[in-house]
Amino acid sequence: MPGEEDRFYADLGRRVRTRRRELQLSQESLATKLNLKRTSITNLERGHQRISAFTFLKLAKCLGIPLNELVERSQPTSELEALFSSNMPDSIRLWIEGAVAPRNRPKGISAAKS
Repeated sequence: MPGEEDRFYADLGRRVRTRRRELQLSQESLATKLNLKRTSITNLERGHQRISAFTFLKLAKCLGIPLNELVERSQPTSELEALFSSNMPDSIRLWIEGAVAPRNRPKGISAAKS
């Protein structure tokens, strides 16, 4: 029986695959943008690949969607629920928004280099 973490990554993989196809991106092109191998994208879409927080940010940016859309329909762990809740401190929310959508970043906030 799959655990909570397994369900989270399976849900994430389905959303990544759906969005990638909507954008008509190949697994290879998405992998290149994320500095990963195509097989990593295959495994991610199947729910078998774990990714770092930084890659997660880059993934949302490449797919052109907010982080919460990548996690909202899954059954995330309580830590992830807290991280992506509406109670997130403004400073953290602004940093994440700036990292994911730099064109919408408020003046004075810089995004990390990817």
